[in-house]
Amino acid sequence: MCIRDRDKIARGITPVWALFSYPVLMAADILLYQANLVPVGKDQKQHVEITRDIAVRFNGTFGETFVLPEPLIADEIALIPGVDGQKMSKSYGNAIYIFETEKELKKKVMRIVTEHLTVALCAHQLGVTDTLLRQTAAYTSERKQFGVPIATFQAVGNRAADRFIDVECLRLTTYQAASLLASGAPASVEVDIAKIWAGDVGHRTSYTAQHLHGGAGVDRGNAPWRYCLWARHNELTLGSTASRLASLGQRCANGEALVD
Repeated sequence: MCIRDRDKIARGITPVWALFSYPVLMAADILLYQANLVPVGKDQKQHVEITRDIAVRFNGTFGETFVLPEPLIADEIALIPGVDGQKMSKSYGNAIYIFETEKELKKKVMRIVTEHLTVALCAHQLGVTDTLLRQTAAYTSERKQFGVPIATFQAVGNRAADRFIDVECLRLTTYQAASLLASGAPASVEVDIAKIWAGDVGHRTSYTAQHLHGGAGVDRGNAPWRYCLWARHNELTLGSTASRLASLGQRCANGEALVD
């Protein structure tokens, strides 16, 4: 079974007979034209390998009949993304069809999330969480209990330190993704990682800021309220962290997210 087929099963798409017969049909289409090179996407490479296996077996039985094709994969279009940023597939419901109505086409195009836009949102989230953390540090340094600043309390210090680490991790992953995009290098994995950090860090930092402000941050008259609102907005805009983690894990399992 091909990687793309295992991926569909992993996503809960019920396997049918055509799932197993389709590679044979594709092999027939390829061998018919006696092509030496077959332009395919990265996820279609195994179909060409199956085609070669079929051709070798056929030639061994009936004599030299078919040319053994090689896959031709262009790096810049190795994987065509759908409107949700994942691999385009009819099975995933993220494709744009040639006969879409104007209304349907506009709706799908407006849903398209580009890598540059995602990294821009991550950078915005970085600024939001960094500012929230600074505001919280300033408040806890001034607010006193038992005659000392609450920043000196171990629980407060530990919580703030955890968020500092979070923000710095978001900074690193966002800068890495932005640097790769700026150089024109593939960055889909790094963008996914930055997106995961942006959602989680925004969530955790806004909660910490509210707690360490003693809940005063929910008052619209205080500055943290605006930044907590932005952090939540960005988190919801970037989408589910859990589904993104599952997708990234599947890509790692398929060998698609490994560094050479």
